[in-house]
Amino acid sequence: MKLYIEDNQNLPSCIIAQDADPAPSGFTESSGAYDWHAHGPSKIGTVDGLMDWKQLRDIIKGLVQAKAGDDYSSWATLDDNEKLCALMYCPTKVVDSQGYDFFVAECGDAQIAQEYIDNYLDKAESSRKYRYRQVVKYAYQHLGKNDGIQAEDDAVAERVDSRFLKRGVLNSVEDGIGGLEEWIDGTGDYTVTGLKVKLDASTYTIKTAGLDIPTFIGSLKSIVRNGI
Repeated sequence: MKLYIEDNQNLPSCIIAQDADPAPSGFTESSGAYDWHAHGPSKIGTVDGLMDWKQLRDIIKGLVQAKAGDDYSSWATLDDNEKLCALMYCPTKVVDSQGYDFFVAECGDAQIAQEYIDNYLDKAESSRKYRYRQVVKYAYQHLGKNDGIQAEDDAVAERVDSRFLKRGVLNSVEDGIGGLEEWIDGTGDYTVTGLKVKLDASTYTIKTAGLDIPTFIGSLKSIVRNGI
């Protein structure tokens, strides 16, 4: 996604557009993490904006890590605003890579550090709850009541629901343990119990005419990963 900020600095506003969309007249594209932090929250939940807080977080995380590295080893290359974004939107990543003492020092004191962590955890959990509800809604819509209930029971039995909701676990490659994304796709630990596996075996059937299994699975994964 792209962020365009209005050229009139007296009345700044922004437009969020898809990558393929042309630049609107009177706006300049920004690739700055802090600009996304400053303008993005007002666009969460809007028709032409962002689906949820996590989508905003993922954009900011990508921009910050493009400079600092996935392990934040190039922290010194970030300017003060970019460091603030990293501390606010990626606190656990900074702690994991650089240590808690480093994180507190960069925040200024322990109270601010805890506020950043608490705010991050609250917003991330809220976004994950929204996405999981959308996954369940989409599954019930196209699998029907009976298969939808059974599929959801399968997710609960495999604990991929709680891992995602509580910890944001997606897959074993990123998180070191099997997650919701792999269960949907029938990969990793779920080559027998995964949703796609059971669809391929006709244990469950898609009730929507014209909707094939790859498209259905792809849509579920997109909701989990991107909120849409």
